[in-house]
Amino acid sequence: MGLKPGGTPKDYIRGVFINRKKIVSVGDAREGLQFPSDVAMKLTFEPVQKKDGSGEFSPSMIVYGDFEKDARGLITGWGSAFKIDRLINHIGGYNQEIDSIEIPVEAYICLEGKEIFVLQFVGGISEKTGKPQYKDYQIVANLEEYSGKTKTMVPGDEWLLESFQGQLDRGKIKNFHPECLPDNGATASVAAAPTDDPFASGDDI
Repeated sequence: MGLKPGGTPKDYIRGVFINRKKIVSVGDAREGLQFPSDVAMKLTFEPVQKKDGSGEFSPSMIVYGDFEKDARGLITGWGSAFKIDRLINHIGGYNQEIDSIEIPVEAYICLEGKEIFVLQFVGGISEKTGKPQYKDYQIVANLEEYSGKTKTMVPGDEWLLESFQGQLDRGKIKNFHPECLPDNGATASVAAAPTDDPFASGDDI
């Protein structure tokens, strides 16, 4: 598990896929969530070709979290919704104070047309298909990001891989199971989308 021994973030983590995606629409996704959250945003990306060649599929992901609140229920910070803060302010450039769980429509609009890097990782075996099931890493990246390590701008896929590795090292991600992949020595490159793009499956993940 983890980075290739002796390697750099430009090498690989087995069971991880990083793809460049363009956001075409954003919407409120709180209704129907398995675990209710203060805020949830559904990002829908440009269509991709299905693996079986039967047509196109519009991949999407949901980012969610809860605000930090005081005893009166008033919002005092982003809490676990910091991922939403990153989306609408850092990536979308909205840069307005949020004091309600109702995110303004303008914050959604700011994200439309943005290109980002997204990461998925193997989280187990699907009971429906018997194949590896992929989970969305809730943090996304711009095409370039500022690295606190190098104090320079770095490619967004490199930054995102370092972020994921850091969360692994701190024990924050407990459902990463690369051992569920076939033992064929295959690896996933962060430099380009893999042939078996998990976004192209059309399955709920």
